Amino acid sequence: MKQVICRLPDELHEELRRRSFMEKVSIAELIRRALEEKYQRKGKPGISALSEPSLMKIWDNPEDAAYDDL
Repeated sequence: MKQVICRLPDELHEELRRRSFMEKVSIAELIRRALEEKYQRKGKPGISALSEPSLMKIWDNPEDAAYDDL
């Protein structure tokens, strides 16, 4: 599993905190569920650098070559 860091608006974080308490799951689990629902629906392909033009620009960025060996 990969780790991703993102910044959330205070209001969204508070809502996730409340829901995680009510459902007795972590905030990370709520975020994973939401992402899976959005991008890995059955019958729909997942998101990839080739399917999303905005990601192609990032994927092909030569300045990121320093990270190729990771």
